Amino acid sequence: MQLAADLAFLPSLRRLRAFDHVASAGGLNAAAATLHLSQPAITNAVRALESDVGARLFDRGATGSSLTPAGHVLRRRTTRLFSQVEATFHGVAGASQPDAPKRLAAKLTGTQIRSLIAIWESGSFRAAAERLQCSQPAVHRPARDLERSLKVSLFRKTPHGVGLTRPGAELARRLSIAMREIVSGLEELTVLAGRPQSRLSVGSLVLAPKRLLAAASQNLLLRHPDAHLEIREDSYEELTRLLRSGALDMVFGAVRDPPLYDDLSAEGFFNDPYAIVCRKDHPLTQRARVTPRDLTAYDWILPTVGLPRRTVLEEIITQWRLHLRGRIETTSLSTIVAFLAESDRLSLLSHDFFLVGGASDLLVALDLRVPQPARQVGLTTRRDWLATDFQNDFVSALRAVCAARNGKRSDEHNQ
Repeated sequence: MQLAADLAFLPSLRRLRAFDHVASAGGLNAAAATLHLSQPAITNAVRALESDVGARLFDRGATGSSLTPAGHVLRRRTTRLFSQVEATFHGVAGASQPDAPKRLAAKLTGTQIRSLIAIWESGSFRAAAERLQCSQPAVHRPARDLERSLKVSLFRKTPHGVGLTRPGAELARRLSIAMREIVSGLEELTVLAGRPQSRLSVGSLVLAPKRLLAAASQNLLLRHPDAHLEIREDSYEELTRLLRSGALDMVFGAVRDPPLYDDLSAEGFFNDPYAIVCRKDHPLTQRARVTPRDLTAYDWILPTVGLPRRTVLEEIITQWRLHLRGRIETTSLSTIVAFLAESDRLSLLSHDFFLVGGASDLLVALDLRVPQPARQVGLTTRRDWLATDFQNDFVSALRAVCAARNGKRSDEHNQ
């Protein structure tokens, strides 16, 4: 989900900042003094925000302003938003003075964030202007103003125009995650108002057991008929990149312990061992006992170098002292399944991919234990992620179907 264009429809940072200060101070006058604004200016900002979100945020009385239920929902998100913005300026700008991050965060505008994220998402000033349907100066001015205020080089020339430096890209990534707090807050307000617009974006690794993902999704959508679910399949590296930018809420499939990045958290649901697979009527399936040496008589379909399965296969070859022939090398699982089904070739897959992933009518695992640790299948999320109730419901549904699958496999193993 691209964020830059959506930012135009979010409440302004000025209004969110006024709301947050009123909630913190407990009244309009105290907030006005803190922000060095007039009380009418604060009142107008809060009323405009209430109009933006379609909910009353404060109960106003003689002793001050207290948060309504909707106000509490939005306050939780604005607190996280401004905390993350300040932390971003600590980490990216490296401000030398203790109060610099707070001062920089107070001056940050939504236009600056929108311009920076658009450049980050599209790769250049020119492409960002096209995406936002505005002139290049309309993108250039706020982006350069942000660069000057931070005193950090955010932009550089590229073959495609002017793009972001590494610090600029990191700043855009972290601000993107921070702004997702308001996206989630607005979603929570629709639920509170009885007109839910819940969304969830899930990354699915290629070898993830898709039927478990489908079962959890079906359970969820039956309980939330107005919800929208987006599922994207890709490599671990690409999905974690999208997760760390806020474009995905979670990634399902094999987890890495520890995760690739410190700001990610992984939870394993069950073990998924590797298996040597072939077509159901393969000559090796007729043998009472298959040995590692038997594997050398057949061609192999090799995972591409760099994939975890390729590393596991190379370790198996070394451990069993084998010389295997592999004239086909691919990243495509559908290609592997097709070639296995039409030949006597062998390959290495995860047990649950072909059993639960839809290939069990064509393939079978040889009765030969792979001497490598099983993969852990589970969820990878951002470490500081605050899920909505809808997102938590999905995680619970996925845990449940995975636990049921794990219990079934245990029963089969004990029989």
